Amino acid sequence: MRVHFAAGEHPFPTPWHNVDYRPPCDQQVDLLKPLPKNLTGIEWAYVGHFLEHITPTEGVTLLRRIRARMAPEGRLLVVGPDIEKGRRMHAANQIPDDMLYAIGAHGDPDGNNRTGCHLWDCSGEAVVAQAVKAGWAAEEFPLGQMPALYPDIPVISLAEWQFAVVGHA
Repeated sequence: MRVHFAAGEHPFPTPWHNVDYRPPCDQQVDLLKPLPKNLTGIEWAYVGHFLEHITPTEGVTLLRRIRARMAPEGRLLVVGPDIEKGRRMHAANQIPDDMLYAIGAHGDPDGNNRTGCHLWDCSGEAVVAQAVKAGWAAEEFPLGQMPALYPDIPVISLAEWQFAVVGHA
């Protein structure tokens, strides 16, 4: 089973199983609660642009829950905005002010709706630490290498201000 967690407006095609808290998705799931029993034997878990919308502690909990549902050789791929890369690119005039703001995008959630804000300064290094704390063997790799390294995973964007972290169960 391949599961795209927090699929949002970018669901992956079959054979991926897209989960999110609202449609369009294959299954509605609250990722801040224990995962449904049918999500098991996961070969690939993809989490894209979601961890920055929950607290670091919630992120570790989610990654731990995903790891518990993995197949023995299962792998995790996390992609998200890297504030450190964004700051470097902004300082080098490679991205404008509004893009740097979007990469950070801090704000107050509307109740439990955290889709419009990032709760912390997300970076590849920080997500590797979260994954390791959750029991994964994890490392960051250059996002531009994703199509060659993992051709079966759809690529939404290869924007350079993003990070990519792979984890092994």
